[in-house]
Amino acid sequence: MSMTLKSVGDGSDVKASAVPLIEAAAKASDQRKLTKVQSRLVRLKLRINAALDCFLEAENNVERREWDFAETNLRTLFRNASLLSRLRKPSLRALQQAKRNAPR
Repeated sequence: MSMTLKSVGDGSDVKASAVPLIEAAAKASDQRKLTKVQSRLVRLKLRINAALDCFLEAENNVERREWDFAETNLRTLFRNASLLSRLRKPSLRALQQAKRNAPR
């Protein structure tokens, strides 16, 4: 069961649909009506859990992307430092190459 955050919504629709369901469960005199309301509440709970899963997955992806970006920046800095340390006097060409390789 794959859901995106767009299909789940911001949560306001979940709250708005939960209140009438809970009230209907309290008023249900018939066992069939009670079962129907309970099944709706279960589906609502599944939507909430799916929204949380999507949020956590998105949060983990952002952290991974930021980590990859930081790792790339570190590699570039080390490469630039290595290029410059090989030269006694940094030439204009070496400085331009270091500038091109610098993280943006």
